Amino acid sequence: MIDNESIMAAAINTTMIALIDAGIPMKDLVVAVSCVINKDDQLLLNPTAQEWKM
Repeated sequence: MIDNESIMAAAINTTMIALIDAGIPMKDLVVAVSCVINKDDQLLLNPTAQEWKM
């Protein structure tokens, strides 16, 4: 498996889906996304490992 810096966001989303599927009552929902603002001030969602280093 290639870690392109999105593993944490995927783990958070997967955990939240599992809690919802299990029927555990929650007041709020949590979601995650990985993003970066590059040197051109562009917002990149789900950036690659190379884009994280820019």
